[in-house]
Amino acid sequence: EEEAIGRSGEKTSGMERIAQVASDTARARGNRVWWGDKANVLETAVLWRRVGTEDFAKRAPEVELRHM
Repeated sequence: EEEAIGRSGEKTSGMERIAQVASDTARARGNRVWWGDKANVLETAVLWRRVGTEDFAKRAPEVELRHM
C-alpha cells in the first residue's frame, strides 16, 4: 500500500510572476491561454485560479484565458 501526503506553500507574488510570463507568452502566440489546475481537489489551486484570473484581467485583458 502506498500513500502520499504533500503540503505546498504558495505566495501570490510568485503566482502573479508566473501569470505574467504566461500572458506575455500568449501575446506572442495568439492571445490564448489554457489554465489547467485541480481546483476541485487542492486548496492552493483555488488560490492559483483566483490570482491568475485577476492578474490576466488586470494585466492582459486582450488575452483569452480558459480554464480546463
